[in-house]
Amino acid sequence: EMVKMATLCLLALAFLAGVADCFQNGASLSSLRSAKHTFRSLCSNDWPRKGLAMSASKPESASSPSASASASAAPAPPAPAAVPPKPPSTPSASQTAIANPMLVGVAPAERPNIPVTFEDVSKAAHDIRGAVYVTPCARNPELSELTGCNLWLKAEYKQHTGSFKERGARNALLQLSGEQKKKGVIAASAGNHALGLAYHSKLLGIPVTVVMPTTAPITKVDKCRKLGANVILKGLHIGEAKDFALSDPQFAGMRYINGYDDPAIIAGAGSLGLEILDQVPNVDVVVVPVGGAGLIAGVALAIKTVRPDVLIIGVEPERCASYTAALKHGTPTPAAVSPTLADGLAVPCVGPHAFEVARHYVDRVVTVSERQVALAVLRLIEHEKAVVEGGGAAGLAAPLPG
Repeated sequence: EMVKMATLCLLALAFLAGVADCFQNGASLSSLRSAKHTFRSLCSNDWPRKGLAMSASKPESASSPSASASASAAPAPPAPAAVPPKPPSTPSASQTAIANPMLVGVAPAERPNIPVTFEDVSKAAHDIRGAVYVTPCARNPELSELTGCNLWLKAEYKQHTGSFKERGARNALLQLSGEQKKKGVIAASAGNHALGLAYHSKLLGIPVTVVMPTTAPITKVDKCRKLGANVILKGLHIGEAKDFALSDPQFAGMRYINGYDDPAIIAGAGSLGLEILDQVPNVDVVVVPVGGAGLIAGVALAIKTVRPDVLIIGVEPERCASYTAALKHGTPTPAAVSPTLADGLAVPCVGPHAFEVARHYVDRVVTVSERQVALAVLRLIEHEKAVVEGGGAAGLAAPLPG
């Protein structure tokens, strides 16, 4: 019987990627299980929802919000040739998947009210178009062969400031009142959110102050200053920087924009999900690196609303597994943080708004080791000719062998 490829999209802080497992034509849950070896490192033995069937997405349409956002949007590529499946492998301890029991047998329409809606995501995609790139999304043949699946890479590192964070930053700034725009905004960030805010604040003429931890990369600190932001170095990590930004009286009256938990930030990040649906045919699984959970919340909301059959899988570094901790406790809970290559994902506690959205739509979350993150960075250099930070490569770390 003919075997065809299912498509999985992986999203990241600065770099988004997609992979696909093999399944038979007209695959149902039972037939998919027989071909799950490629995703064994991502998923446990049972899929999270009964009656799951993998179906193809619509081809790119010029009438969709994300497709019309920019002339740089890549046309929908032809269906790639199937890659022979690889033998099963046993998942490592660091890739133990945690399923979301809330999704079992629950239709999206039956889920409770959440702080961000699909309408918010659609409006954000419309409002930010023209100022934020519709980044390319292309299949990588070498990585597809290496992982034994169809693997697509969405290059968010090609945004103006190098990450997807611009989407939410622009959307949040556009929602400010006239008085708030005069007083300015403040945020705590290790780099990417600060850069996104600094860049778009300059374009919109809004004063911005960013509090960055002392461990923030010096290149990102310098870039923020060159963009005109008032940069303050404070705290050993993002949590301490945030506490300072919210408590110091010198910032009174300034609007604080949380880089992963502000509803406008989450909605802006969701525009990525709409682009994935337009750009990648036959998408079946989306894999999202997780830090504060704003990205996975927005993307999961967008994709599950349009395509509830698509699986959403989160990936976070085992040295800062804050989303895993939140799932175990049922609420955002501080997690132990150790130095990690995926420093952009090192958020001690996921945001309450982001978690409230994500927990209704995300199917599973897995953790990856430092070795796996380093290997993903190397493979992207070798096969994509792209130098990507650890947080951005975390999504690719999960399906890579070895």
